[in-house]
Amino acid sequence: VQPSISGYQNHSEITQDGAGNDFTALQQGDTNMNFGSQVGLDNTVMVKQGANAAQQAQDNVALSDQDGKDNSAEIEQYYDNNMASITQRNDQVAGVENQSYQLQTANPNQTAGHIAIGEQWGDDNKLVQMQDSGSPASGGANRAEAYQGDATTGAENAFAQQLQSGDN
Repeated sequence: VQPSISGYQNHSEITQDGAGNDFTALQQGDTNMNFGSQVGLDNTVMVKQGANAAQQAQDNVALSDQDGKDNSAEIEQYYDNNMASITQRNDQVAGVENQSYQLQTANPNQTAGHIAIGEQWGDDNKLVQMQDSGSPASGGANRAEAYQGDATTGAENAFAQQLQSGDN
């Protein structure tokens, strides 16, 4: 991606099974994808696409799926028109005390808005989503979705917070 050399259309896929696993992915540039899956307890995910002062980092996708308890997932996306999704399930063990954090910051360049989706099953989970249309806050059309509980059971002691700046 011009004017400088950076990543373009890179793909990473990480799968981990067990306890205490950790993965970190950093992608610069446009149209990159990261898919991560962890099964077990006490696992950590950190995905960062773009940088605070990135010149290009748009149309990126990050999907994280964790199955278990005491897991933590964080996705940060910078520049514009990115999509992030964190799912924390409880197929193997009770999905309790999971934490999900998504941060998406855009600049006015071609800003069409970000999409953030967070889903947590079980109790005592925390979900935070922040979408910022940059400075000046002329961008917009961000969309954030938060789901806690599943089709058969509700969620107790769950916390969800969404903060959006910009238009539309």
